[in-house]
Amino acid sequence: MSAADIHSSEANDKFEKRARILDAALTNFSAYGFARTSMADIAKSADMSRPALYLHFRNKEEIFRATLETILDRALANGQHALAPTELTGLRGPTLERALAAQLTTFLDRYHGDLMELFTETLHGDDLLAADDSNAADILDDAARRSRAGLSRYFSELTALGLFDSKRSGQPATRWIEMILLSPRGLKQDRPSVAQYRRRLETLAICVAAGMCGDSATSNGRAKSRNRPR
Repeated sequence: MSAADIHSSEANDKFEKRARILDAALTNFSAYGFARTSMADIAKSADMSRPALYLHFRNKEEIFRATLETILDRALANGQHALAPTELTGLRGPTLERALAAQLTTFLDRYHGDLMELFTETLHGDDLLAADDSNAADILDDAARRSRAGLSRYFSELTALGLFDSKRSGQPATRWIEMILLSPRGLKQDRPSVAQYRRRLETLAICVAAGMCGDSATSNGRAKSRNRPR
């Protein structure tokens, strides 16, 4: 076996053990809460010794941060996979509006909906969210930044393909991006069920898609109103 093969094998082994640790950590954090989970609990669930666990992570807080980062990365990747402007090429009118709504619904559902289900439908979901707020604000901020960047690319590609026009929609892309990014937090303020939250996200996507495509009747009405003698 060559040195390169040995290095590759060691890297794969390290990656596999890290993934096993994070899966074990999520299981324990979800079942027992962040505060009650110990490094020994995580090591046992990952089928390794505590000394072996400490070779990968210095403490429980570091494991929590890595677990949260992995969860957010996966959810964001799943959501952004749905944003595929080239699949909409050639669509116009109501057909384009429905297709945009479908892509945005999937994005919101895979990102916000799946995260809410993960954090709220576990025994200690509230504990996870509290730990999340206090220990990982920078990770959450980075996820929000990457989400904004992904949506910005989406709108840029839609514009280049002639599928979005700020004049037709009446709002620049930045306004729609802000609505997509900020509205999901407000939609869960009254602590809805996951199913209710997913329906709200779908409604948000439908409303945004309709606004992005513009309503010619409404636009014409506004224009006539502005031109009507007073």
